[in-house]
Amino acid sequence: MSANAATGLGGDVRGALAVAPFRKLWTALCFASMGDWLGLLALTAYAQSLSDGSYRGANAAVAGVFLLRLAPAMVLGPLAGVVADRLDRRWTMVASCAVRVVVIATIPLVGQLWWLYVATLLVESASLFFIPAKEATVPNLVPRERLEAANQLNLAGTYGSAPVAAVLFVGLSLLAEALHAADTGSSFSAATAALWVNAATFLVAAVVIARLTEIPPRPTAEPGSEPSAWRLLVDGWRYVAATPVVRGLVFAMLGAFAAGGAVIGLGRTYVTDLGAGDAGYGLLFFAVFAGLALGMFFGPRLLPGFSRRRLLCLAIVLAGAALAVLALSPSIVLSVLLTVLLGGFAGTSWVTAYTLIGLEVDDAVRGRVFASLNVMLRVVLVAVLALAPLLAAAIGRRDVRPGGGVTWTLPGAAITLLVAGLLAVLLGSVSFRTMDDRRGVRVTDDLVASLRGRRLREVDDDARAAGFFLVLEGGEGAGKSTQAAALAEWIRARGHEVVVSREPGGTPVGGRVREIVLDPATGALVPEAEALLYAADRAQHVGTVVRPALERGAVVISDRYVDSSLAYQGAGRQLLVDDVARLSRWATGGLVPDLTVVLDLPAAVGAERRRVRDGGAGDRLEAEPDDFHDRVRRSFLELAAAAPQRYLVVDASQSAEQVTEQLCQRLCGVLPLSERERTEQEAARLAQARVIADQRREAEERRRAEAAQRRTEAAERRQADQERRAAAAQEAQRAAAVAAAARTAAEQRARAEAERAAEQLAAAQALERAAAAERAAAEQEAADRRAAEQRAADERAAVERAAAERRAADERAVEERAAEQRPGPADEPGDLDPDRTVALAPVVHPDPAPTVERPRSAVDPAPTLDLTDELLSWGEPAGDGEAGR
Repeated sequence: MSANAATGLGGDVRGALAVAPFRKLWTALCFASMGDWLGLLALTAYAQSLSDGSYRGANAAVAGVFLLRLAPAMVLGPLAGVVADRLDRRWTMVASCAVRVVVIATIPLVGQLWWLYVATLLVESASLFFIPAKEATVPNLVPRERLEAANQLNLAGTYGSAPVAAVLFVGLSLLAEALHAADTGSSFSAATAALWVNAATFLVAAVVIARLTEIPPRPTAEPGSEPSAWRLLVDGWRYVAATPVVRGLVFAMLGAFAAGGAVIGLGRTYVTDLGAGDAGYGLLFFAVFAGLALGMFFGPRLLPGFSRRRLLCLAIVLAGAALAVLALSPSIVLSVLLTVLLGGFAGTSWVTAYTLIGLEVDDAVRGRVFASLNVMLRVVLVAVLALAPLLAAAIGRRDVRPGGGVTWTLPGAAITLLVAGLLAVLLGSVSFRTMDDRRGVRVTDDLVASLRGRRLREVDDDARAAGFFLVLEGGEGAGKSTQAAALAEWIRARGHEVVVSREPGGTPVGGRVREIVLDPATGALVPEAEALLYAADRAQHVGTVVRPALERGAVVISDRYVDSSLAYQGAGRQLLVDDVARLSRWATGGLVPDLTVVLDLPAAVGAERRRVRDGGAGDRLEAEPDDFHDRVRRSFLELAAAAPQRYLVVDASQSAEQVTEQLCQRLCGVLPLSERERTEQEAARLAQARVIADQRREAEERRRAEAAQRRTEAAERRQADQERRAAAAQEAQRAAAVAAAARTAAEQRARAEAERAAEQLAAAQALERAAAAERAAAEQEAADRRAAEQRAADERAAVERAAAERRAADERAVEERAAEQRPGPADEPGDLDPDRTVALAPVVHPDPAPTVERPRSAVDPAPTLDLTDELLSWGEPAGDGEAGR
């Protein structure tokens, strides 16, 4: 961004962004604003998806969302501001964002329409506490000379984030449609995703603001009383009602807001009727704000020489026409283009209206007018946003049959938008009649000339820059001369040069014309001749008296002017009023009074006053019948009604003092300041500026003193904290030393106990090893003994087997010898050969294998004898049993 662009917002933008705390706060506010706009889109789309599916149900659901978003401000607005002034501003903003995060996150989780309404109410209520805390915080973060730029940045962030939110919503909608078209089975919804993103933006804002410790906790001064919304509405409306120009401005702005509110309130249903879906809704939303931005920036620049009043009314008429065409659009593409056009006209009217209010409204009441205007605009917006969807739901779909077998189906949203557009056109036209400041110049000619870079001559260009032209009109006997004298005295007392004149007769030439047209001796004059004579007098009067006085800055009071010709010659003589007006414009060069006072009086009352004053004698016009004067009176009133911003109608039947008082009250608001008044005002302004400077200096000194006091208190707190931390550190060190000593003693005890335990364990292990060794030795000894016994048993078995075999052999041998010795059957015992010798082998009993006897221990088991031992031990003495083993 270039330096020129950086300062193009009307202030030092770079300087404001150079303040780190404000830059961080502005970033958080941009996130929150984008989330707020995204939430608006998501809530309306989600509400329609949660409705019963009918046309009326969908419109009613959207109307409920808008009503609940705007209604809390009418009740809680002033209260929230007062509460926010009494709480810590930083934590007020953090708490507001946190509440919105939690509540918005629950909307898709609950998924019920009733909870969406409750959540909308809670979110908007939380926002009411966020906004005043934010507005009160910004002046504390930036220097005074950069406050304007900071406020403009806040507005840019607030409204500039709307197109970003719209683009994001369009992207989410296209993603959801792509997933559904791919038949992925995903339940992804643009509205649900937008709500989650909305909650995330508020979470980011809460985190950023929570870390901004530079935000002061509360106001340094006692907050003033906050007027209620109703009080602002009443005070501002009183001024608006009493000032025709401002009244026309307000009506124009209300018309523009009503048209814009209808688009916003019915946008979701309108897009659905076109079959565009969420993506089309986001695109239409983007188009509205893109058009607003273009209109605010380029609208006044395209027509620099065009009347601002005319530009305002023309922009509203064109916005209404664009809305009416938009209502009949059959395509979303055409609708988007028309919406950009509509937004451009609305943006032009918005910035022009605010500029005019700043110029037209007196500084003393400008703040109340703006506050009242904001309240009225909010009321109108709430009403339109709530009623437009309901009206569309009540209308439903209608079939229009223009003929020829053609049937045109119009949804209720389209019909409502059409009515809103026509209403905006009507309000713009009415405001134009009230506010037009270039009468006599056709709008088309003026517009074409402005587009070509030149300006048509305005009816009062030559005089408006200096003096003030006041005209007194009325019927005969209304008291114009009396009021002219009284007003001249009152205006001179204010320091103005006053020139009092009259028509006809304000110049020497005019005096002779007056004799001709008013002297009954003149006789009958044709109406055209009479009109020309009055025009001649008027031309001389303007050229020699009025214009020179206005050019030198004087206040000119004229008893009668152009309107008298329109009333007397036009209505009274029944000439064509346009011809008389054209003649008078040519004669005066288009000079129009700044204010025309019509002293209204019934013709009969005027005639009675003339009889009392003149004794019944009268001039040519006064001698006319009552119906003539009645036509004149009606003509004056019609002229005043056609341009109320330039006229003041006063009941002339009142006393002269009462009439003068009313005229002075009106002149206070329109009469320019005299040189003396400017000097006095400048002196008062300087004095006020000095007082304000002194107050600011005192406030700055108080702020500095309070800041110094806070710094001192903070330093004392820091010192106390340091002392507490040092004491705590010392105590911690002492406790650590005690703990270390305790740990050392415990460790020593533990080591001693461990050593004792180790010794005991070693002793136990030694005993265990000894016992194990003894057991092992005993087991080895038992094993050896068992092995020896087994060997002995084996040896005995072998010996026994050998002995048994020997015995068996001996027995066989014995048996064989016995058999040999027995005689055979033929032998007798006496037949034995006496020489035969029988040898008997001795029977040898082998000795058992010797055994080594060990000493028997107490645990040795008793010897076990088997059958072999018993057999081998036969014949041995009992006492030799042990030795024989």
